[in-house]
Amino acid sequence: MWDAEACAAIDVELTNQAYVSQNPIALSYPTDSCPPINASAGNPCTIGDQPNETCPSLSSAAGHPPGSCSIGDQPVYTVNASQSVGCLGGWMQGGGHGPAVHDYGLGADQVLEAKVVLASGKLVTASPCQNPDLFFAIRGGGPSSYGVVVETVVKAHPSQRVAAQIFSFAPLTSKDTAAFMDALSIIYQAYPNLSDSGFSGYGSWSTYSPTPLVGNYSTGFIHTIANFGKTIAQAKELFASTAAKVQKYNGTSLYMTTKYLAFPTFVDYYNTLSGVVTPVGTTTAALGSRLLGRKALTSNVTALGHALQNLAGPPEQATSNNIVFVGGGQVFADAADPYSGVNPAWREAYVHHIVARGWAPGSSNATIQGVYNDITTVKTQALKDLSPNTGCYMNEADRFDSEYLQDFYGAHAQRLQKIKRRYDPSGVFYCPTCVGSELYTIQPSGQICLSQGRGGYGTKSGP
Repeated sequence: MWDAEACAAIDVELTNQAYVSQNPIALSYPTDSCPPINASAGNPCTIGDQPNETCPSLSSAAGHPPGSCSIGDQPVYTVNASQSVGCLGGWMQGGGHGPAVHDYGLGADQVLEAKVVLASGKLVTASPCQNPDLFFAIRGGGPSSYGVVVETVVKAHPSQRVAAQIFSFAPLTSKDTAAFMDALSIIYQAYPNLSDSGFSGYGSWSTYSPTPLVGNYSTGFIHTIANFGKTIAQAKELFASTAAKVQKYNGTSLYMTTKYLAFPTFVDYYNTLSGVVTPVGTTTAALGSRLLGRKALTSNVTALGHALQNLAGPPEQATSNNIVFVGGGQVFADAADPYSGVNPAWREAYVHHIVARGWAPGSSNATIQGVYNDITTVKTQALKDLSPNTGCYMNEADRFDSEYLQDFYGAHAQRLQKIKRRYDPSGVFYCPTCVGSELYTIQPSGQICLSQGRGGYGTKSGP
């Protein structure tokens, strides 16, 4: 339990030079509160359980990538996805994937403590010891819903060496598309076991890409995956059984390439193969997604093949399919964290699959609506048919999903709705697919209005 008297006492001790020098867990700054604890590691809400590998602020150490800091001379890194993504906002609050999450957990699960401004204007601490329900909600329960997160204390992890693989293939001729799809199915089926052996990463494929994915081929598949703490020799051995299954296509129907790279630290790997700056302000594309577990990927090869065919679409659609292969590992282990509001579907998903289509600038409304309809009713539906009982990652999902409460939040939806009512009883915070938005309707004029009954909003004061 939170002990204000004990915290006051320790704050006094933290002004004592001798005490601080003799206690490596003590903080020299800041000293305005008890140190955050790592409840997911079993630390209780008591003095003396300060993790020794946390960043006390969000600032980056000199020479390190965004999302990193330094403890003494040891570089340590958080799990941010890209250089343009910070760990305070929607990335973390929606779950947060990145190149290190398989080994260290989703972005939401890195948060040890947060400062949150509520709709009332009150600044509160959210942690396992203070406002634990709010702490649960902001750690994966969705952005723009419960308050404005203005500060977080996050975990950081020692850097490791990384063995990476870049693997790609493309059909030699237009007559070899069937072989391409067969090889693609083999790779999807292999992902659960590859994940269990330590691999994770990102990939993409298309049956027609305006920008070639592999060499000069407009149809192609490529992934970049990595295994932390492994050598190239070990990575090759772990991938060998998968390589053997697709080798029969190499040179007969597919152009295939494999390249391995070794990096002494995570930052070298990140800067070389993963730390890309993603485009912003894109308004000419529609996307959908689904979280895929072992059952969806391996139990029914025919169903998997049917889903992949639907996702491919005809070449003239230029559909892009992106593979976020970061599940398993610590993502699964963190299912035991009682303060994680992340969609439970993440705890069984090896792959977060994103499908997207675009349209040319100046396209008619009918053309644009046709793309949206195809993404929602054909391609995303194909993913739902393949994996009906999971859900999707809310930050990269179909914003027209009529079942978003179940798909985005899963079994946590009802609990999050109660937390929303407690901390934002007047419904100040809103986004179209956030918790609480189900109580609103959008009028033809564009006005956002509370529905009949108001869902209890506006009837009482929050904290």
